[in-house]
Amino acid sequence: MPQTYPTPAGYLGVSNDSIPVTASDTVNDPEGPFRSIRSAAAGTVKVTTISGNTRVMSFLAGETRKVGILRVWANGGTADVATIEGMP
Repeated sequence: MPQTYPTPAGYLGVSNDSIPVTASDTVNDPEGPFRSIRSAAAGTVKVTTISGNTRVMSFLAGETRKVGILRVWANGGTADVATIEGMP
């Protein structure tokens, strides 16, 4: 589990960091859950949300989505998963 730090007043909901995701078709990312994800490449990204739903989301290059994510799937999307960052 990632280490957490106190959040200064007024910054609640802000991510602690931005890290590369570990994409997998079988297990959730050990650094997650993520408050949002960013894809440097355009295309679709298959994810599992914190509510347990599997979704395929479309991204523009450099776009960030503020959705709670447990897993970025290695397969099932067209964006290069090596370009995806998670914000815990």
